[in-house]
Amino acid sequence: MRVSVAQAFQPARHGIEVDQRAGWKAYATEMRSSVGIIGRSARRQRRRGMARRRTFWQRAASRLARDWSLPLMFEPPVKIQIVPTNACNLRCRACPKTWYDTDNRPMAPEVYARVREQALPVALEAHLQGLGEPTLSPLFDEMVRDAIRLDLPFHFVTNAARLTDERIRLLAESKAFVTVSLDGATADSHEWSRTEKSDFAHVLRTLETLNEARRQARGGALTIQISTVVTRRNVAEIPDIIRLAKRVGASAISLITPGMGPRDDEFAREAIGRHEETYRAHWPAIRQAAQEAGIALIAPPYLEAPAPTPAPEQGEAPRDAAPAEARRRTRRIFPRKCFAPFREMYIDVDGWVRPCCVATGIGMGNLLERDLMTIWNNRHYRRLRRAINSNNPPGFCRGCSAADGITGGDEAFLEKHYARGHPPLPDPPKIGFLWVKDEGKLIEF
Repeated sequence: MRVSVAQAFQPARHGIEVDQRAGWKAYATEMRSSVGIIGRSARRQRRRGMARRRTFWQRAASRLARDWSLPLMFEPPVKIQIVPTNACNLRCRACPKTWYDTDNRPMAPEVYARVREQALPVALEAHLQGLGEPTLSPLFDEMVRDAIRLDLPFHFVTNAARLTDERIRLLAESKAFVTVSLDGATADSHEWSRTEKSDFAHVLRTLETLNEARRQARGGALTIQISTVVTRRNVAEIPDIIRLAKRVGASAISLITPGMGPRDDEFAREAIGRHEETYRAHWPAIRQAAQEAGIALIAPPYLEAPAPTPAPEQGEAPRDAAPAEARRRTRRIFPRKCFAPFREMYIDVDGWVRPCCVATGIGMGNLLERDLMTIWNNRHYRRLRRAINSNNPPGFCRGCSAADGITGGDEAFLEKHYARGHPPLPDPPKIGFLWVKDEGKLIEF
């Protein structure tokens, strides 16, 4: 039976069952006849200056690829994450820059020239962020002006130390989502996390200035958000932070639970990821405060859920064990799907494209050596798209602390999974380029 693309999208509506292989055959058959249409349409869009507009077939192909983990993408990345700089003026307790040797360079001008030429015209949104403070980059204001010129929404996270009045007026003309880091409702809590270099009073004044600029702006669509790194010390203050966020005109608050890995310093011991029950005890008050303030609450989904089933006694079968063979055939191990390789591209300061903001040590290709779409569909990206939502994802995905990653933000997910009696996963597939510092060479897998 031949299956159309429409049927492959929603097989239940058409009363048929479609497995992945059959769906791919239908998809490939339909796409062969439409490739010419896609090419002609894309050329027309470029001539008309509408390169960001997607054709119906591009959107359909991308959705099918995301839903079924197919390797090829027929449209450019929806979101471009650009790293203005990896340098920072603070050394916050949570940040990897405080504890590990990291890059501190700004984006090279020749790299940004390629980004401006190839990435910004086709993206639907941009994220100006890396491991550093983006406003330290000599190119930051130029990036903002380019986004305004292209009418491109963009987002960045800042500690607010370098948000001058002039820069705020520039941002007020844009479609910027400005997220300001605020780790407490009092100076003591905030400055313990961010260190005394982050002046609590200055952050509040900057938020009020942003809010005033937002109200006075005519052509822009500035949006203010708050980002809070949650610890055992400040979790009880989050309702007060939410009320403060409402006062300064913020539309959302994002609760961050950064991955600590093997760290055992004072901050790591206070990180809320190691005190899940404490977080869950405060969650009803946090949620109620957000509802009363009318502020969107963004939080790791695994901490909102009930605690997982306790580990079985020694010799006892896992409590959630169906027949093992049936579970292996039908059940995904990881709780969520990650769509970053299908919609996002992370471009580092030296032109290296990374899988995402978590896997910053892995390269997928360099924008100074290959064009964007060649990298976007090279063999490393194709392998990543096949693997990421399978039961054998790459190693850098298995301990992901991102809320929209395959673990739902729980970097200890596999540890808990094994504690419930499940067998270990196979060795992860090796993907991309890796710089081996000890040997001083670049390895391609």
